[in-house]
Amino acid sequence: MKWFTVPGAGLALGVVSMLGAGSPPSAQKAPKLGFPVSGLDRQEDLLFWAAAGVFGFNVGVQKGLGPVFNGTSCRECHGVGAPGGAGANSASDVFVIGGIRDGEYSDLADLGGPILQQKSLGRKIKNYPVHGEKIPAEALFVSRRTSPQLFGLGLIEAIDDQTLLDLASRPEHDGVKGKVNWVLNPLSQQTEIGRFGWKAQISDLEWFASFAYLNEIGVTNPLMQEEIKPSGKAIPQGADLVQDPEDIGADIDSFYRFMTFLAPPAPLPSLDLAGKRLFGAIGCERCHVPSLTTKPDAHPALASKVIAPYSDFLLHDMGPGLADGIRQGDATGSEFRTAPLWGLRLKKRFLHDGRAKTLDLAIRAHGGEATVSRSRYLSLKGPERKQVQRFLAGL
Repeated sequence: MKWFTVPGAGLALGVVSMLGAGSPPSAQKAPKLGFPVSGLDRQEDLLFWAAAGVFGFNVGVQKGLGPVFNGTSCRECHGVGAPGGAGANSASDVFVIGGIRDGEYSDLADLGGPILQQKSLGRKIKNYPVHGEKIPAEALFVSRRTSPQLFGLGLIEAIDDQTLLDLASRPEHDGVKGKVNWVLNPLSQQTEIGRFGWKAQISDLEWFASFAYLNEIGVTNPLMQEEIKPSGKAIPQGADLVQDPEDIGADIDSFYRFMTFLAPPAPLPSLDLAGKRLFGAIGCERCHVPSLTTKPDAHPALASKVIAPYSDFLLHDMGPGLADGIRQGDATGSEFRTAPLWGLRLKKRFLHDGRAKTLDLAIRAHGGEATVSRSRYLSLKGPERKQVQRFLAGL
């Protein structure tokens, strides 16, 4: 990505002190939660902390919030443990809808899909003519989605495409196949490999940042300049209060910078190594690949790094029990991206819809390509299953 050049962008260094961040810490071997990756220079470090402040800033009406939205700041839905964490509770969840039109799958864009914005400026402005979106009767598929963690996303973006293609070309084993999700990037107009989102439906962080700012907070930006049509209908005259694009690029620049350099969580020193061995022995590492290496031509702080996300970032069929019917790119209604496990200890709810309140329940819900591994897990003795759970709870 080329950073946006916007009026006042040079003031970002001064924002740090205004936000109370003080002098950002110097690079360290194992960055704390919410800190940047090691290896940034002094200016990059300062800019990261300025971006972290923007990430937590509450967007108001005069800034371009709405007309419909799900949250008023990035941190509202990504803040458990530290800025960039998962959503705190079901209030931060969103709904994705889909249906069938003329025998074909549809995002139901004319009814407000695929993402519903459940709030409107009617919460802040009396007699406002636009209301939050509700699930339409025509939606055959409705999926609750929890807000994912954002830790280490720059390192994930720095994984070479060929690495993911090689993982997808492995021979089938224990019913596990895996495939990349080829998606059309609306910014580059190129077909690319998806690696972000529950169904790997987004290919890069530039798209991620601009899409989320528009679809979750309702702020138009240089990359996505057209307002959302609430429930698929035109915005009434006078209801759009700020000229588009509402963000001229500075905010998107900050979100991109924050996500690119946000460090992944380090595992706890007390990681259960016996549980780790069992995790591999029962076949979970087939999808939750323990380590990958980033490409050498990425940013120096991200290049040639051995990382441990515990994911292959491929789509896998998870069976009818987890299927939500939602199709995104090449992902079918029962296929999901292998969720990275780093930072798992910070989460209170698991799986794409948060249905599992414990790690044990999350594992038991796995089906489809994970059936063999799940069966092996269930065949373990009780203490051994606890070891696997302790291992996961230490990541």
